Amino acid sequence: MTRSFALTRPSETLTPSYDKIADRWQGMIAKLGFPGAYAHLFDQAELRTCRHILDLGTGSGEFASAALNSFTRRPKALTLLDTSEEMLRVAAHRFADLRPQTLCAPVGTETIAKETQDIILGAHIFEHLSDPEAAFRWAFERLRPGGRICLAVSRPHWCTALIRWRWGHAAWKPDTVQAMLSSAGFDQIRHIPFPLGPPSRTSAGYTARKPIE
Repeated sequence: MTRSFALTRPSETLTPSYDKIADRWQGMIAKLGFPGAYAHLFDQAELRTCRHILDLGTGSGEFASAALNSFTRRPKALTLLDTSEEMLRVAAHRFADLRPQTLCAPVGTETIAKETQDIILGAHIFEHLSDPEAAFRWAFERLRPGGRICLAVSRPHWCTALIRWRWGHAAWKPDTVQAMLSSAGFDQIRHIPFPLGPPSRTSAGYTARKPIE
């Protein structure tokens, strides 16, 4: 059973586009400075260890790599989720030493059981979804109490508008992202701006916690 959240641009056209550039994607985002931006986010987030980590819309795995590089110990389990088989191939190769589980599925899949994850990652994925608020609730349900979500989210800027023309995603101001996280049930919500370059103009980082009951 899958309770998927449709992409804002039809998956039959968007996913093949990602398949085609999977082997070049890492080089593209590196030239724009995203590895450094992601490293800054996780340095500020101070998430030093976890047992189970889920990366939504993993792409080439750069966001997960930045998270792992900030940890003092490797996680027990890493799950990579994407609708692009080719992106999953690239990311799985990158983390071969961890033997990650790969899921070619949309956000919303019931394959991920509730309260099984310690950290959920999402770099530029929620703004691609037609019902992001429901997707945030789905992610909240997958976290154990005390678990964290870490995000990179597109924000309004003329540079972002050029990217949106190609990929068809939304862009949100920080207060919009924070409100959606709060509505989903998260607390300790933090907005972490990216310091330099294109990432500082097109995106921002966020962390939040699932309350301990």
